[in-house]
Amino acid sequence: MSNVCDGFVQIFDIGDSFFIAFEDSEQILQKYRLICSSFYHSKCVEDSNVLPFLPVILFSEQVQVLVENGFAQICRVNDLIEGIESFSDNGKIDKYEPNKEKGGENLLSLAQKILIGRNLKKRKRALFGTDAPSNLLKIRKIDHLNENNNNEKAANSNEIEICENEELQLIINELRLRNVEKEINSKRNLNSYGFYLLSGAKFGCDYLAYEKPPGEQHSLFMVICSDVNKSLNLYNLIATSRVSTQVKKKILLAVVSPGTLLPYYLEINWWKGDGNLMLFFSFFKSLVGREVIIELKNDLSICGTLHSVDQYLNVKVTDINVTDVERHPHMISVKNCFIRGSVIRYVHLPSDGIDTQLLQEATRKEVLQSRQQGTSNK
Repeated sequence: MSNVCDGFVQIFDIGDSFFIAFEDSEQILQKYRLICSSFYHSKCVEDSNVLPFLPVILFSEQVQVLVENGFAQICRVNDLIEGIESFSDNGKIDKYEPNKEKGGENLLSLAQKILIGRNLKKRKRALFGTDAPSNLLKIRKIDHLNENNNNEKAANSNEIEICENEELQLIINELRLRNVEKEINSKRNLNSYGFYLLSGAKFGCDYLAYEKPPGEQHSLFMVICSDVNKSLNLYNLIATSRVSTQVKKKILLAVVSPGTLLPYYLEINWWKGDGNLMLFFSFFKSLVGREVIIELKNDLSICGTLHSVDQYLNVKVTDINVTDVERHPHMISVKNCFIRGSVIRYVHLPSDGIDTQLLQEATRKEVLQSRQQGTSNK
């Protein structure tokens, strides 16, 4: 079965899913930079006698972009036995729906609240007039409670409730389109930049953006699409940032503004601190191999050669000597020791070759950095 018909790519619409026929599908996917999931492997299909007519699944966003650019023709299949019902190649999808409708009940309840709010708004405008102050026209929670009480009284009095299914369905379609519009605009724009896009549901984002085909290179960005009028959930953003550091990817926040086709992009990285500010730690590293005197908080003084030091000022000292042997006789046989930075009171530095100005500058920057980190954690 061929995908190309009169210059269009045939896309089969069955239920809420979109498919491409198998013949020449690999060339088509490569040409339009589409990353899709397949039912069959190519070698298995070639050796099989079963008709492989629906092997490749497309995202609805991919179908939307192809149809908008005049590359695809949608073949709507209402019955698999009867075959294709109708064709659509008018350059747009009249009713855009996602592949899998999630949270349908939430959309219905939200649409009902919006419909009740609009009806209450109409009543207030009719009562107070269109020129009334905004505080009188504002819909409050007590208005919704009164409306629910009126509906319960009407139901108990055996009155026939007017069902506004058409208006309710229009609101649901508006909410559904609002939810997917940001994904469509982001995908359309990123495709124009040459990115390959794959679903990022496993990583907690909308898309994974590849500079090259996924088999040749790992994804570069984890794309999160957001409406400019919608507040971001900071907990979700922090969790996604942690995931991005583990999988070594960057977060690309695509902010879509209503009425515009070009999203605004923000690159987000997990901040790990600036190593250039750790001058105090760097100064101690320069003393490795030299003799130092370390005074602990329990008044134990150890003299030895500095072997190593880390960013938390945990030090390892070799060839040690205890200054007060009579007070600490158990340390006579110890030659090497590891000392945690939290138990160190002072480090007596050698007097020769010490740049005191550099040390004071390093200390000042370390204190400033600790204050900034403490302020950001509050």
